[in-house]
Amino acid sequence: MASCWRPLLAAVALLLRRAVAASEGEADGGRPVLDVFFYRAMPSESVNNWNIENMDMASVGGVTKYVHTEVIAESIIGSPERETRKYHIDAIAKYPMKIKNPSSVTASSSSIVTQVHFGPFVTYDYGVATNLQTQTMIEEYGSFVGVQSQYDPRWPHSTPYFWFSVTGWC
Repeated sequence: MASCWRPLLAAVALLLRRAVAASEGEADGGRPVLDVFFYRAMPSESVNNWNIENMDMASVGGVTKYVHTEVIAESIIGSPERETRKYHIDAIAKYPMKIKNPSSVTASSSSIVTQVHFGPFVTYDYGVATNLQTQTMIEEYGSFVGVQSQYDPRWPHSTPYFWFSVTGWC
């Protein structure tokens, strides 16, 4: 007899999930889900082998700037005797992303909102937030995608370019 209730319970559960999702959309002011591409310079053997969490990524202009000013130029700003590129970078990966930061991060009254749909940029090295202040923000606000507009006189470009940080299970 109990098994005959399973389809009905599954249908009710689905309706409840849809109702909760709809009410959350209203509660957050109808903020859209952003469909964007993020890019990451990395070792080719690591492409699609890392979880996308606790890492920095970039717009296409941002990753190009990074490669030109910090990876290829490492022989100028780093050790000329190096045998491999910085972090063994030899590829650029492209990731489709869907972003909807928590309203606690993006609200106009939020002390950490940096751009309309993003929180502050978090610097990650080897999956660890390296700035104590941003670690405190992550503890307070939870996971969020941060952004930092880039400008570098070594990479003068008229189109804006950005670095993004993707928080995860810190």
